[in-house]
Amino acid sequence: MSRARTGTLIPPDKDGLWKARVTKTHEYGSVSRPIYSLGTTDKAIARRKLAQLVAALAKARGGSPADSAPVVSETVRQYAEEWLEKRKGQGVVTVADERRNLELHIFPSIGHLPLGDVRSPHVRAVLEDLVTKPRQRPKRNGVPDQLATYSRQTIKHVRGVMHRLFDAAWRAEIIESNPVSRVRTPRVREVRKERIILTDAEFERFVGCAHADLELRMASIVARCEGGMR
Repeated sequence: MSRARTGTLIPPDKDGLWKARVTKTHEYGSVSRPIYSLGTTDKAIARRKLAQLVAALAKARGGSPADSAPVVSETVRQYAEEWLEKRKGQGVVTVADERRNLELHIFPSIGHLPLGDVRSPHVRAVLEDLVTKPRQRPKRNGVPDQLATYSRQTIKHVRGVMHRLFDAAWRAEIIESNPVSRVRTPRVREVRKERIILTDAEFERFVGCAHADLELRMASIVARCEGGMR
Protein backbone atom coordinates (compact mmCIF):
# COMPACT_ATOMS: atom_id res chain seq x y z
CA MET A 1 0.00 0.00 0.00
CA SER A 2 1.49 3.33 -1.09
CA ARG A 3 2.05 6.11 1.40
CA ALA A 4 -0.59 8.80 1.47
CA ARG A 5 0.57 11.96 -0.29
CA THR A 6 -0.04 15.22 1.46
CA GLY A 7 2.20 17.71 -0.32
CA THR A 8 4.43 20.31 1.31
CA LEU A 9 3.62 23.95 2.04
CA ILE A 10 6.19 26.54 0.97
CA PRO A 11 6.19 29.83 2.92
CA PRO A 12 5.48 33.07 1.03
CA ASP A 13 8.26 34.74 -0.93
CA LYS A 14 8.30 38.27 -2.29
CA ASP A 15 4.80 37.93 -3.75
CA GLY A 16 3.41 37.07 -0.29
CA LEU A 17 1.54 33.98 -1.53
CA TRP A 18 1.79 30.48 -0.10
CA LYS A 19 2.85 27.74 -2.50
CA ALA A 20 2.95 23.95 -2.39
CA ARG A 21 5.18 21.19 -3.71
CA VAL A 22 3.38 17.96 -4.61
CA THR A 23 5.02 14.73 -5.77
CA LYS A 24 3.72 13.46 -9.12
CA THR A 25 4.39 10.02 -10.54
CA HIS A 26 4.52 9.95 -14.34
CA GLU A 27 4.34 7.17 -16.86
CA TYR A 28 7.18 4.61 -16.66
CA GLY A 29 7.71 5.51 -12.97
CA SER A 30 9.41 8.88 -13.31
CA VAL A 31 8.78 11.29 -10.45
CA SER A 32 8.66 15.09 -10.28
CA ARG A 33 7.80 17.63 -7.58
CA PRO A 34 6.33 20.72 -9.27
CA ILE A 35 5.46 23.86 -7.31
CA TYR A 36 1.90 25.19 -7.32
CA SER A 37 0.77 28.66 -6.23
CA LEU A 38 -2.11 28.46 -3.75
CA GLY A 39 -3.13 32.08 -4.35
CA THR A 40 -3.51 33.09 -0.71
CA THR A 41 -1.53 34.87 1.99
CA ASP A 42 -3.35 33.02 4.81
CA LYS A 43 -1.69 29.84 6.09
CA ALA A 44 -4.94 28.24 7.26
CA ILE A 45 -6.51 28.73 3.84
CA ALA A 46 -3.33 27.48 2.20
CA ARG A 47 -3.58 24.20 4.12
CA ARG A 48 -7.12 23.67 2.89
CA LYS A 49 -6.22 24.49 -0.69
CA LEU A 50 -3.28 22.11 -0.54
CA ALA A 51 -5.57 19.27 0.56
CA GLN A 52 -7.94 20.10 -2.30
CA LEU A 53 -5.04 20.23 -4.76
CA VAL A 54 -3.71 16.83 -3.72
CA ALA A 55 -7.17 15.29 -4.05
CA ALA A 56 -7.72 16.91 -7.45
CA LEU A 57 -4.38 15.67 -8.78
CA ALA A 58 -5.11 12.15 -7.58
CA LYS A 59 -8.52 12.20 -9.24
CA ALA A 60 -7.10 13.56 -12.50
CA ARG A 61 -4.67 10.66 -12.82
CA GLY A 62 -7.26 8.09 -11.77
CA GLY A 63 -5.50 7.31 -8.53
CA SER A 64 -6.87 5.35 -5.62
CA PRO A 65 -7.72 6.92 -2.24
CA ALA A 66 -4.31 5.78 -0.98
CA ASP A 67 -2.64 8.11 -3.49
CA SER A 68 -3.81 11.19 -1.67
CA ALA A 69 -4.44 12.37 1.85
CA PRO A 70 -8.05 12.19 3.01
CA VAL A 71 -9.78 15.55 2.84
CA VAL A 72 -11.40 16.06 6.22
CA SER A 73 -14.29 18.51 6.26
CA GLU A 74 -13.64 21.22 8.82
CA THR A 75 -16.42 21.67 11.35
CA VAL A 76 -18.03 24.99 12.21
CA ARG A 77 -16.36 24.95 15.62
CA GLN A 78 -12.89 24.24 14.19
CA TYR A 79 -13.14 26.99 11.61
CA ALA A 80 -14.62 29.42 14.14
CA GLU A 81 -11.68 28.91 16.52
CA GLU A 82 -9.22 29.88 13.77
CA TRP A 83 -11.45 32.78 12.74
CA LEU A 84 -11.64 34.13 16.28
CA GLU A 85 -7.88 33.87 16.78
CA LYS A 86 -7.28 35.75 13.55
CA ARG A 87 -9.69 38.52 14.55
CA LYS A 88 -8.09 38.71 17.99
CA GLY A 89 -4.71 39.22 16.32
CA GLN A 90 -6.23 41.99 14.20
CA GLY A 91 -7.34 43.80 17.36
CA VAL A 92 -11.10 43.38 16.84
CA VAL A 93 -12.66 44.51 20.13
CA THR A 94 -15.82 42.39 19.80
CA VAL A 95 -14.01 39.03 19.80
CA ALA A 96 -14.96 38.22 23.42
CA ASP A 97 -18.66 38.85 22.74
CA GLU A 98 -18.47 36.86 19.50
CA ARG A 99 -16.91 33.91 21.28
CA ARG A 100 -19.57 34.03 24.00
CA ASN A 101 -22.41 34.00 21.46
CA LEU A 102 -20.78 31.14 19.58
CA GLU A 103 -20.29 29.07 22.72
CA LEU A 104 -23.75 29.71 24.15
CA HIS A 105 -26.02 29.73 21.13
CA ILE A 106 -24.31 28.46 17.97
CA PHE A 107 -21.89 25.62 18.78
CA PRO A 108 -24.50 23.53 20.66
CA SER A 109 -26.66 23.41 17.52
CA ILE A 110 -24.30 23.45 14.53
CA GLY A 111 -20.76 23.41 15.94
CA HIS A 112 -20.33 19.72 15.05
CA LEU A 113 -21.47 20.12 11.44
CA PRO A 114 -18.98 20.35 8.55
CA LEU A 115 -18.71 23.99 7.51
CA GLY A 116 -19.94 23.29 3.98
CA ASP A 117 -22.98 21.30 5.18
CA VAL A 118 -24.64 24.19 7.01
CA ARG A 119 -27.73 25.42 5.20
CA SER A 120 -30.20 28.23 5.80
CA PRO A 121 -32.65 25.97 7.72
CA HIS A 122 -29.88 25.24 10.26
CA VAL A 123 -29.30 28.96 10.74
CA ARG A 124 -33.02 29.67 10.99
CA ALA A 125 -33.40 26.97 13.64
CA VAL A 126 -30.66 28.56 15.78
CA LEU A 127 -32.39 31.94 15.70
CA GLU A 128 -35.93 30.67 16.19
CA ASP A 129 -34.77 28.65 19.17
CA LEU A 130 -33.71 31.90 20.85
CA VAL A 131 -37.22 33.30 20.40
CA THR A 132 -38.74 30.64 22.67
CA LYS A 133 -35.81 29.52 24.85
CA PRO A 134 -35.73 31.12 28.32
CA ARG A 135 -32.50 32.88 29.11
CA GLN A 136 -30.60 32.71 32.35
CA ARG A 137 -28.31 35.00 34.27
CA PRO A 138 -25.42 33.64 36.34
CA LYS A 139 -26.40 31.81 39.50
CA ARG A 140 -27.09 33.88 42.58
CA ASN A 141 -26.81 32.04 45.87
CA GLY A 142 -26.57 28.82 43.88
CA VAL A 143 -29.90 29.36 42.06
CA PRO A 144 -30.10 30.32 38.35
CA ASP A 145 -31.90 33.60 37.75
CA GLN A 146 -34.62 32.69 35.22
CA LEU A 147 -35.65 35.50 32.90
CA ALA A 148 -37.88 35.91 29.86
CA THR A 149 -36.85 34.94 26.33
CA TYR A 150 -33.95 36.62 24.57
CA SER A 151 -34.39 40.14 23.25
CA ARG A 152 -34.42 41.02 19.56
CA GLN A 153 -31.09 42.80 20.04
CA THR A 154 -29.46 39.63 21.36
CA ILE A 155 -30.85 37.58 18.46
CA LYS A 156 -29.52 40.19 16.02
CA HIS A 157 -26.08 39.86 17.60
CA VAL A 158 -26.17 36.05 17.22
CA ARG A 159 -27.19 36.35 13.57
CA GLY A 160 -24.47 38.94 13.02
CA VAL A 161 -21.77 36.61 14.38
CA MET A 162 -22.93 33.76 12.14
CA HIS A 163 -23.07 36.07 9.12
CA ARG A 164 -19.53 37.33 9.64
CA LEU A 165 -18.23 33.81 10.26
CA PHE A 166 -19.72 32.26 7.13
CA ASP A 167 -19.01 35.37 5.06
CA ALA A 168 -15.31 34.99 5.87
CA ALA A 169 -15.44 31.33 4.81
CA TRP A 170 -17.24 32.27 1.59
CA ARG A 171 -14.75 35.00 0.71
CA ALA A 172 -11.92 32.53 1.34
CA GLU A 173 -13.61 30.19 -1.18
CA ILE A 174 -14.08 27.49 1.45
CA ILE A 175 -17.85 27.38 0.97
CA GLU A 176 -19.94 28.19 -2.09
CA SER A 177 -22.36 30.60 -0.43
CA ASN A 178 -23.20 32.22 2.89
CA PRO A 179 -26.24 30.38 4.34
CA VAL A 180 -26.98 33.24 6.75
CA SER A 181 -27.67 35.73 3.95
CA ARG A 182 -31.08 34.19 3.24
CA VAL A 183 -32.23 34.25 6.87
CA ARG A 184 -33.73 37.32 8.50
CA THR A 185 -33.86 38.04 12.21
CA PRO A 186 -37.15 36.58 13.48
CA ARG A 187 -39.73 38.87 15.00
CA VAL A 188 -39.79 39.04 18.78
CA ARG A 189 -42.57 40.44 20.92
CA GLU A 190 -41.03 42.79 23.42
CA VAL A 191 -42.74 44.56 26.28
CA ARG A 192 -41.47 48.09 26.70
CA LYS A 193 -41.79 49.28 30.27
CA GLU A 194 -42.27 52.92 31.14
CA ARG A 195 -39.20 54.42 32.76
CA ILE A 196 -39.74 55.05 36.45
CA ILE A 197 -37.57 57.39 38.51
CA LEU A 198 -37.28 56.67 42.22
CA THR A 199 -38.64 59.20 44.65
CA ASP A 200 -36.35 60.52 47.39
CA ALA A 201 -37.86 58.13 49.93
CA GLU A 202 -37.55 55.14 47.58
CA PHE A 203 -33.95 56.07 46.81
CA GLU A 204 -33.08 56.16 50.50
CA ARG A 205 -34.66 52.74 50.99
CA PHE A 206 -32.73 51.33 48.03
CA VAL A 207 -29.26 52.54 49.01
CA GLY A 208 -29.90 51.43 52.59
CA CYS A 209 -31.02 47.93 51.63
CA ALA A 210 -28.42 45.34 52.61
CA HIS A 211 -29.82 42.81 50.12
CA ALA A 212 -29.22 45.08 47.11
CA ASP A 213 -25.92 44.67 45.27
CA LEU A 214 -23.30 47.02 46.78
CA GLU A 215 -21.92 47.98 43.36
CA LEU A 216 -25.39 49.06 42.18
CA ARG A 217 -25.97 51.10 45.31
CA MET A 218 -22.63 52.89 44.92
CA ALA A 219 -23.32 53.58 41.25
CA SER A 220 -26.72 55.02 42.17
CA ILE A 221 -25.16 57.36 44.73
CA VAL A 222 -22.59 58.54 42.16
CA ALA A 223 -25.37 59.11 39.61
CA ARG A 224 -27.36 61.14 42.14
CA CYS A 225 -24.39 63.28 43.12
CA GLU A 226 -22.93 63.80 39.63
CA GLY A 227 -26.06 63.84 37.49
CA GLY A 228 -28.65 65.31 39.82
CA MET A 229 -30.75 62.12 39.81
CA ARG A 230 -34.06 62.34 41.67
